[in-house]
Amino acid sequence: MRVVIVGDRLITYWKRSGDPQQPITTISRGARIDPQWKPALQQKGEIEARRLSAQTGINLAAVDFVFALADANPDPLFLEINYYFGRRGLGGSESYYRLLYEAIRDWLTACGRSPDSVRLV
Repeated sequence: MRVVIVGDRLITYWKRSGDPQQPITTISRGARIDPQWKPALQQKGEIEARRLSAQTGINLAAVDFVFALADANPDPLFLEINYYFGRRGLGGSESYYRLLYEAIRDWLTACGRSPDSVRLV
């Protein structure tokens, strides 16, 4: 499962393989993006990503989690933090830049600066 942190916003989705025998699940290897599957586990991952962000100051990254799905109530395990990550799960580059633009404007406002000093071009 992936949680993308953009400013204060979190976006969660799964990268699900069409082949259960495939050991690596990536979009480039045919996995599909599923934002609906296992919402309770998505919420657990979101909680951990928010905690990571609060403790470290990370405000732009994709955090990948794994779960022991054979367990009845698995907890998320951190797999990796990606600072350079694919954007398909966010709806593509245009959607990513819009999210980033909104996060920058929110950050400037929180710092007491005018958000009008940045523009999305």
